[in-house]
Formats: sequence, C-alpha cells, structure tokens
Amino acid sequence: WYDDELGALTGDFSKSPWHESLNGRWKFSYVPDIEDAEEGFYKKDFDDSSWADLDVPSNWELKGFGEPIIRNIQYVFPANPPYVDVDNPVGTYRKVFTVPEGWDGREVLLHFGSISGYAQVFLNGKRIGMTKAAKTPAEFNVTPYLCEGENLLAVRVYRWHDGSYMEDQDFWRLHGLFRTVELAAQPHTHVETVQLEADYTAADTAGTADTAELNAALTLRNPADAMTIESTLRDGDGNVVWESTQACNGEIALNSGKMTNIAPWSAESPTLYTLTVRVVGHDGAIIETVTQKIGFRTFRIENGIMTINGKRIVFKGADRHEFDAKRGRAITREDMLSDVVFCKRHNINAI
Repeated sequence: WYDDELGALTGDFSKSPWHESLNGRWKFSYVPDIEDAEEGFYKKDFDDSSWADLDVPSNWELKGFGEPIIRNIQYVFPANPPYVDVDNPVGTYRKVFTVPEGWDGREVLLHFGSISGYAQVFLNGKRIGMTKAAKTPAEFNVTPYLCEGENLLAVRVYRWHDGSYMEDQDFWRLHGLFRTVELAAQPHTHVETVQLEADYTAADTAGTADTAELNAALTLRNPADAMTIESTLRDGDGNVVWESTQACNGEIALNSGKMTNIAPWSAESPTLYTLTVRVVGHDGAIIETVTQKIGFRTFRIENGIMTINGKRIVFKGADRHEFDAKRGRAITREDMLSDVVFCKRHNINAI
C-alpha cells in the first residue's frame, strides 16, 4: 500500500514512508543446547555487549555458528515424534530500533519473511508470539507493544522442534532469520484483502472476438471512514483500459465486464496489466493506494488435455531450492532472477 498512485505504480514498497527495514547487524548468541541458553535475553536491561554481531538475513551455520547438515532419508535425530532426542542448538537475536516519525495512529506490523526453526518473539520485554513455519512469513501486530524512543526486539530460535519431522527433505539444514525483517504501518482504513480473477476467452470458430474479464473482491478494515473506491486498469505502456468509481462499504466487488483488445498471458508472452485501487476519504483525500499485477489467462482441462487460453500446454517443470553456495537460504532478488532466467533458457516453464 502506498500514499499515492505514483508510488503504487513504482511497485517498490521498500521506498514507501510506511516501510522500515530491520535488516542489518543484530546482536547474536549461539549455544549448542537449550540448557546453555541465557535467561532474561528479552529484557531491555539485559547486557548483550559480549554477544557477536550477525547479519540479518543469514543462516547462522554459514557465519561460523554450528555446522550445516545434509541428509536425505534419515532424520538428523532419532525418530521419536514429537520429541527431539539430541542436543538442540539455540540462536538468540536482539535488535534495537526506533519507530519512524509520522506513524502515530496507524497499525504497525512486524514482518519476518521466514524463520527456520522454532522462534519465540519478544518486544520490549513482552512475548508477542511464535512461529514454526520455515518457508512461510510470520507477521505480528505490534502496535500495543511499541514505545517512544528505542524499542527492543528479541527473537530466540531453536534449531529443532516437532515441525522438523515434517521438513525432512534432501537438502541442507540451515537455520535462523534468513529472510527480510521489516516494519510496516497501515492506515486506520485499509484494504485488507484483494482477491482477483482475470479470465481470458479465446475467439471461437464462429468468429467471436477474444475477450477478457476482471473480477475483484476487496475487503476493507474500518470502511466507514472512506467514501469511494476508485479502480484503474492499465496496460504495460500505462494506457488506461478500464476504470470505475463506486461507493465504499465493507466488501467491494469490481467487475470490468467483457473487454476486447486485451493481450493474454502465457509462458511465452507473459503480458501483465496493473490494477490500482484508491481508497478516497470523505474529504476527497486519498487514504491509500494498493496495486496488483494481473495476467489474463484461463486454465482448463479439455478432453483430457491441459490448456491455457484454449491452447495446449505441456508442463516442463523442475524443483528449485532457495540456495546460494555462500549465503545459503539468504538469497537476494538477483539470485532469484538468475534462477528464473536459467530455467527459461533451458525451456523449463514450471517450478
């Protein structure tokens, strides 16, 4: 979400005034087993001056703390679910930050791109939650826990846990805060969900023209403070191909009707359109703008044949692990783009 349409069309939330990165140097302590972990690590007056400095995002095994392990069929520990009957290394993180000016009155979210291991999360001495999902973001509403001036974020990560039984793959076991950590501030009235359907119907033998149709369902938090929803669909050159304005309520349904001259999306020609949605207040000011890229395509199985936009498709797929020889799972955007380009060059069209 953005303040205006220009920021939304840029599509880089990291440059939004409502985004604050917590990546960088964190204080870090590693111990080989739970019994060695220090108590009171989440308190503001805890002395972490003797701790190491560790980059976030990263995997601690590739920074000199513990050893990376690779296994295929065998578990790393004796199979006795849900228990882990081996020494369980613990990594503890601490980060001091200040909330940016101008965030008063907004909902502030703490977002972890992902944490590998069982993580307990504390803010200013209070436990705010936990996560065990190693490939899924973890997000917490921390508005009630923030204070003026310096805030202390503390995260304790246990290398093994009961969920480790479901993560037993043929890959390197690497742990820690390995994706981005950030704060984001939402306005009081906010587009909470956007659900899109972008269908494409190819011309038939009777000469009917190709058509496309966009259906969108939006859910707003505190919709009473908004007056209208303004929606605009643009092509890749910025030309407006559809727009609408409608009164605001809790759930908004958008429908473009049948549109012609819309280029379909396919693996060979991945044409994208951009939908921007502006929430306008009763004073006429824009409360926020959200944006989403859209590809118009329809997937069907017709007479046992898989088709996209009425044309047969053969999926040529490959598994892909997020991995870099030096950074482990803490990969960059450039790493991801390199992998995608490599796959496309070798005629892989599915991951």
